[in-house]
Amino acid sequence: MSVYNNFSSKIGRVCNVPEIKEFDKGTVANFRIAVYRSGKGETAVTDFFTVNAWHDLARGSVSLNKGDMVIVIGQDKAEYKQLKDGSKQTYYSITAGFIGKSIAIHKEEDNEEPF
Repeated sequence: MSVYNNFSSKIGRVCNVPEIKEFDKGTVANFRIAVYRSGKGETAVTDFFTVNAWHDLARGSVSLNKGDMVIVIGQDKAEYKQLKDGSKQTYYSITAGFIGKSIAIHKEEDNEEPF
């Protein structure tokens, strides 16, 4: 089975400055993005994804700031963790193959979502 069967794209805002770590096998950067799904105001639904970027993408992610609009294309992963109360929590991540930064100019008061 090809790894390309699990590629997807996400467009969202960077939630935190990327955390970069150096290892023997390479450089990795981790940060989260908020992806707007639907609704407005209190009914808005947003999904959060952890982005894992390796090597050159990790080093290039130093140019990202909190609030930047980005597109991330990569491989999705879901992890399930058991909580102390017995319930399960799902964590979503994407291992990036491409990260692009939006070049649109946004006004501070402009809260309109792109879709």
